[in-house]
Amino acid sequence: MIFFALFIASWVVAALLDTQAYFLGQSKPIHSRNWLIPKFHVLAESLTSQQIDYAERASSYDPGRYLARLD
Repeated sequence: MIFFALFIASWVVAALLDTQAYFLGQSKPIHSRNWLIPKFHVLAESLTSQQIDYAERASSYDPGRYLARLD
């Protein structure tokens, strides 16, 4: 029972840290579809308790490469 509780607690902590890293820009880039959704910005600010400067984030897809594939 103690191992199960420890596993659950560890999983929750890891999920919270990963969420913080994602919204603060320390892990993978934000997908471009999320940049356009106002609720995403509200969620990011509520999870990190600070304003996020999205100008520092990189888009996950380079539009030039994507358009080159369509030609």
